[in-house]
Amino acid sequence: MSQRIALLLIPVMLLFAEAGFCQSQDLLAIRELYYRSVKDEEAANKLCVVVAGEQVPASVVSGYKAVGKVMMCNHVGNPYTKLKYFYAGRDALEKSIATAPANVELRYLRYAVQRNTPSLLHYNGSIQADRQMIEKYLADERNKDTDPDLYERIRKYMTTYK
Repeated sequence: MSQRIALLLIPVMLLFAEAGFCQSQDLLAIRELYYRSVKDEEAANKLCVVVAGEQVPASVVSGYKAVGKVMMCNHVGNPYTKLKYFYAGRDALEKSIATAPANVELRYLRYAVQRNTPSLLHYNGSIQADRQMIEKYLADERNKDTDPDLYERIRKYMTTYK
């Protein structure tokens, strides 16, 4: 009897594992684009129009698209164009966070953007709140198992840029 149940559960478990794997692959690709976009204009452009599967929350995808716009500031010379990209990205990122305020990945993105934004632009009002949320996330060891890639990326960033 227990063997029969186990045989029935294996395909179901594989189905869920495959769905989780797809999500991980989409998110990993998007995260890699994000990290490359700092120095690679093509990656920043791709990030601005990234599309992911249904398993990736729409707020996370829109958050990465928003950060792609901000990253475009690194690749244009015209100050007006830089500001245009910055404000479009900032506003889109804030909208993404408004739809999912408890999402640590979005808060991490905003934290990184605000830490690297010149003070002249006055986009630093959420640094403390985001940092507290991120530190709470890192303090919970269970998050290592939930999304090891995200956990490690955030941990490295926070230890490097304290």
